[in-house]
Amino acid sequence: SVYTGKWEKGLRTGNGVYATVNGDLFSGLWLNDKFEGRGVYASESDQIYTGDFQDGLKHGSGIETWVDGARYVGQYQHDKRNGKGCYTYPDGRQFDGIYKDNEPDGNGTQTSPDGSVLHDGEWSMGEFLGS
Repeated sequence: SVYTGKWEKGLRTGNGVYATVNGDLFSGLWLNDKFEGRGVYASESDQIYTGDFQDGLKHGSGIETWVDGARYVGQYQHDKRNGKGCYTYPDGRQFDGIYKDNEPDGNGTQTSPDGSVLHDGEWSMGEFLGS
């Protein structure tokens, strides 16, 4: 792994770029050797996240895209989709609403690729509670 950027007392602090041996890349702000503030994380395998980090985890507002065409725009807490967000599935369907631990949980609307409403209302742990 290679880090290019500012060091302070032996810890990565400030702007920097970190590339791992497996191909992952992080570019952005560091504090006490962890991602902190705005940054970009690109995994070697399948996703890119641009947004806020706290204590090395996705936390705050962000945009995550995957190679299969999926995309999430919204809030994160502790490295998971939590709060308001919109997820676009690879097939073009969308869920716009509240997330908890990466799953729709709360009020939200799922639409088809053409924009027609499939489900609108309350969700729990990824399941629609309506009929």
